[in-house]
Amino acid sequence: SISLAPVADGSIWVISVETTLREIVRQDPDIVVLGEIRDTTTAKFAVQAALTGHKVYCTFHTEDSVAALIRLMNMQIETYLIASTVLSILAQRLLRRICTDCAVPHVPTLDELQVLGVDPAEIRQFEIKRGKGCTECNYTGYRGRVAVFESLVMNDAIRDAIAQRQPASAIREITYATTDILSMREDALAKALTGVTSLDEVRRQTPVPHRMRSIAQIQRMTR
Repeated sequence: SISLAPVADGSIWVISVETTLREIVRQDPDIVVLGEIRDTTTAKFAVQAALTGHKVYCTFHTEDSVAALIRLMNMQIETYLIASTVLSILAQRLLRRICTDCAVPHVPTLDELQVLGVDPAEIRQFEIKRGKGCTECNYTGYRGRVAVFESLVMNDAIRDAIAQRQPASAIREITYATTDILSMREDALAKALTGVTSLDEVRRQTPVPHRMRSIAQIQRMTR
């Protein structure tokens, strides 16, 4: 791939991405920020920069935090390099906020709760809301956005699983068993319980987690 660099005399230099990335490292930056890693070349540069002591921030288009590790493996990055350079991964989604001018109580159906993996007995104490639509939100029931997050901090168990090239399902199981990771759906559900967003947005916008904690556990983790 190439990039175009305009020059003062009106001409244009054609510069390869590989050359640009090499020149960045030669400037000895403390922090390197990459837009999005889409190919093996950029992925290898990010890993090599991290190996030489640079703090590297980059983005991926993946379903969740664990999928970013799988994406690197699929890009033919050596697993021992992934295990030794990746420190943490933050996944996020944007959900629509319920319009505060037309928010009304909503009693979820058993089907809604079953799809979300929520025990109906646990949710009775909460006042779930939805927007009925008004002029302020253009009759959509929503106004504004709220972010939900999933933060994965690497540990030795996950690094060992990657180094051993274990399948994605095994890495997810180890991640949930050995870390306090809160999935995006669980974070979104916590926001729905406080009336920030709707259960429909939680179902529609967040991936199904490897396992779903109880409402009591989610509350403890989001306080």
